Amino acid sequence: MIILWIVLGMVCVLTAVCAVCAVKAGPGAVPAEQIYQCDQERLDSYARKFGDLIRIETLSQPDEPDADLSAFRRYQEKVDELFPLVHAKLEKTERNGVLLYRWKGENPSAKPILFMGHQDVVPASPEGWSHGPFSGDYENGILWGRGTVDDKCNLFTQLSAAEELLEEGFTPGQDIWFQYSINEEPSGPGAAHSVQYLKEQGIRFDFVMDEGGAVLEHPLKGVVDRPLAAVGVTEKGYANIRFTSRGHGGHAATPGPVTNVTNLCAFVTDVNRHNPFKRKLTPECRQMIEALSPAVPFYLRFFTANLWLFGGLLVKILASKGGQVGAIFGTTCAFTMMQGSDAENVMPAAPYVIANIRIGFCEKLQDSIEALRKVADRYHLDMEVYSAREASPVTPADTEQFRYLASVIRKVYPDAAVIPYVMTGGTDCRHFAELSENCWRFFPGRLTVQQMGSCHGIDENIAIDAAAQAVDFYKTFIRGYHAEADAD
Repeated sequence: MIILWIVLGMVCVLTAVCAVCAVKAGPGAVPAEQIYQCDQERLDSYARKFGDLIRIETLSQPDEPDADLSAFRRYQEKVDELFPLVHAKLEKTERNGVLLYRWKGENPSAKPILFMGHQDVVPASPEGWSHGPFSGDYENGILWGRGTVDDKCNLFTQLSAAEELLEEGFTPGQDIWFQYSINEEPSGPGAAHSVQYLKEQGIRFDFVMDEGGAVLEHPLKGVVDRPLAAVGVTEKGYANIRFTSRGHGGHAATPGPVTNVTNLCAFVTDVNRHNPFKRKLTPECRQMIEALSPAVPFYLRFFTANLWLFGGLLVKILASKGGQVGAIFGTTCAFTMMQGSDAENVMPAAPYVIANIRIGFCEKLQDSIEALRKVADRYHLDMEVYSAREASPVTPADTEQFRYLASVIRKVYPDAAVIPYVMTGGTDCRHFAELSENCWRFFPGRLTVQQMGSCHGIDENIAIDAAAQAVDFYKTFIRGYHAEADAD
């Protein structure tokens, strides 16, 4: 009986401690929803200019001497036309279609800063679109087309900000660079070539900002009470792996109890049902959840503000949900391609499946590969790894640079909660970790869940006032940013 009372007392104390932590992590006054005001003439001008860029079909091109860069030439000519002061006053370097701009600052000894994006887009069939994928249609405040979100929005808003600041006669405190590659979508080498060029010039950056998160409008309805400004501070690793089941093929009229195809299917089912990868609360995920705590209801904050106690439980629950939320807690595996027989009545002798894995921060690339190899060995599969890379370095969120970024976000988007997060996709930004300790993946525009999800999908679109607010963000950021002198 005494033991029972002791246990009950400990539970009560533990509950009280957790409740106090949840209260301390509380939101205070929840900010009112912001209504952005912008002159209609300015919005119409942005829509016309941005639409001109959307209508040029800059599909990704291979890094080959005979690659067709004609669409990119037209695109760059249009950029020069739309941003005449940028064209006249910034130093422009073009290398195999990749654009680099340098805006000279007042203090040449200060570390420069870099804003990024990419010119290329993925293909799009018009089937299912409300407006043509390359129409650049503007209707009811919405601009439609491939690249509105991924990723012509970065070039357009960044250079619009530079153009307008140049019109004001503004000169930045430090050099500002802009970089736009032409083969980001297929993980091409355009950005890597830029890094090599900049390294040869001896340039390092105070920070680098590329595409990634955004100011998401109510991404978790009923859970988060405000928009989330999600700043990617790292991105997961990546690998493609081919699994082949080799054996006798033969006529489809006489199948055995197990065929190469059923063997592969059993392997795929095994991996999907019994996740072979580690799941745990990494420092990156902990940082994100702690930043999210003030924006969630108290009953959830009881758990998110007490990760020392509930961290393992949260990982188990959230990872089991899959999707974007589940993917941040470890390596994921998606089977994306299959090849069997070339004839309907022939059993293949060497069918294969390809898995795309995204390596989390619970384990290294080789650990994830070996976890899959153990499963593949049970089914006697051949395994070939290609296109592999480790996860990117993590940008700290406790630096002066990040605090300044967060302060500008809160100034331009006072209703948003700022959170660092782990990107599950890939960007060109990873290449620039060689040149800066601060690599952010963030487009400062307000997007709905549908708009964020339209990347690579149907009906990609952006509200033109969201683009205008992103321009305001860049102007505010650039005006107030003062890098320290370069100690290198």
